[in-house]
Amino acid sequence: MLAKYWRFSPSSIRGVPGEVLQQIFAFVVFNEDGGASNINSCMRLRCLCSVSHQWRQAAIGHCILWTRLHPITVGHTDETRIRKSIRRLHLHLERSGVLPISFSLTIYPVAWPQKGITDPAIFDLLRVLLNQCHRWGKVQFNVPLICFAEKFNHIRGNIPLLSELAIDSAYWPYWVEADDSQPQLDCFAHAPSLRKVVYADSSQWNHVSLFTRFELPWSQVEELKVDGGITGTVMTQLDTLTLPSLKHLEVRRRTSPGPTFDSILGLIKRSGCSLEHLCVLTLEHGPQVSFPKILALSPQITELYIASPGDDMLEALISDPTSPDPVLPKMKTLLIFDRYLGGARSINIAALSAVIKSRTGRLGKGEDTRGMAQALEEVILYSLWWDNGDWRGNGNWWDSGDWWDNGETLQKQISLLETAHADGGGVEIARIPNPLEELASEARTTLFLDFAPQVVTRGHVYNLSRHFKMHQLMSKLERVDLEKDNSRIFVYKGIAYLLALVNLRERGQVPGDPLFQFRSRAGKLLKKWKPFLIRDVNSYTWGHAGKDITCMKWIPGSIVEGSYRKDEDIWNVITGRDLAPRIISRF
Repeated sequence: MLAKYWRFSPSSIRGVPGEVLQQIFAFVVFNEDGGASNINSCMRLRCLCSVSHQWRQAAIGHCILWTRLHPITVGHTDETRIRKSIRRLHLHLERSGVLPISFSLTIYPVAWPQKGITDPAIFDLLRVLLNQCHRWGKVQFNVPLICFAEKFNHIRGNIPLLSELAIDSAYWPYWVEADDSQPQLDCFAHAPSLRKVVYADSSQWNHVSLFTRFELPWSQVEELKVDGGITGTVMTQLDTLTLPSLKHLEVRRRTSPGPTFDSILGLIKRSGCSLEHLCVLTLEHGPQVSFPKILALSPQITELYIASPGDDMLEALISDPTSPDPVLPKMKTLLIFDRYLGGARSINIAALSAVIKSRTGRLGKGEDTRGMAQALEEVILYSLWWDNGDWRGNGNWWDSGDWWDNGETLQKQISLLETAHADGGGVEIARIPNPLEELASEARTTLFLDFAPQVVTRGHVYNLSRHFKMHQLMSKLERVDLEKDNSRIFVYKGIAYLLALVNLRERGQVPGDPLFQFRSRAGKLLKKWKPFLIRDVNSYTWGHAGKDITCMKWIPGSIVEGSYRKDEDIWNVITGRDLAPRIISRF
């Protein structure tokens, strides 16, 4: 497609200097954080090289574009495919020069040669990678444990640039127990640049721990991410570590949070570290005795991610600005994973509202707090609907409608928060008329279910009744006069965000668009509503990133008299263009 446009492009585009093209290509290839290796960046690079000879030469001559290797996956012993991966690997290594490289390597157990059998193809692949160990920067290994033991010995002391190491033990044999009598693997022991370690046990049943198998330079690690599965091995070993440089800690477990917080508290006391980012995700609920103690020992935390907090945890987060030692005075982001949306253990919105008001509503108003700056910038509500029950086993999670029920419950929570905080610090806001509420709810349902999905099915494309329903909805929205009405409901219901999605879709991605011009009409609606949506913003606004992520975002410093934020910045949050809530990866 790009090659077609190139043939008809004006001379001004054809005359762009190669150095400028290389900078543009870098933005295109590295426009997202794909970890050690990302297939999307490799596909973009391949696409750029296919446009023209000029673009190809510019890309080949820019070494940094080739430092992120294509993900390497060996799922079987097909030598032809393995040789193809080796050729692709040689290509990237040659074109990346001497720069540090990032990659992910996945080897399934069935592809690993059995004892006494040699498979030169897979060994050749490993040999190419291991010979470049002095260039390793960010690497991820999802390989059998025997692979480290048999092939990684000689890299010890030869990985000076290794800064990030991720290991997934999913392909380790689940029947092998940790054995202290077995020697530790010291291949990564001397890595002077290592600052980030990620350990994931996605198999959920593995009893072999990273900490018992690998000798790592823990004293210099600044960021640690751990997915502990359902066993206690990881947390038990975490109790033995000392991490004085640790600043960023993420722990995910599928068991009770009590022991998890106890282990984290012990780690902080033992290490004397000062955390700046803490993320603790557990799928069960219970009292958190250690949580307030962790907060007291971590005043430098700016980002806190917690799952389904009870009233005790929320109460611990309430800040008293008059206190000489307020709780988490620098916290900018509070992200809450609500595992039990709509259930008996769902978030207490009144308690959450008290936390928010303590960090926003009183600052700068009393004599004791006058002039204090507000640290809190965003509260993110994240609905974990995909982890509900055992949908992986029965495959009925979509048909059950649980994801939509959670979305509706999330909207109710948003409405409660909006009611509690929409006064904007004393500014009276008119009651939103009921017809406007009904229209906003109808618009959200129609846009989410039929016209905002990333994947458009045949049912969407050929269902004329749905297209006409959307046409009727757009006609209703076009008749709305926001000059006299309060427009906030169109923001916190996500209508502006959804219209922006429709407007930005490519041709053919919006069902019924050729007949009813939905994309252009959505753009015109946004242009018409923009001044009113911005007008009704007070100290904060709402942003959305899909149906399960909502962000309550404050305008930095707006509570302090005389400060403001540009209208375009507010608009970018409302439409989701500049909203980047912290999405927690699955490691």
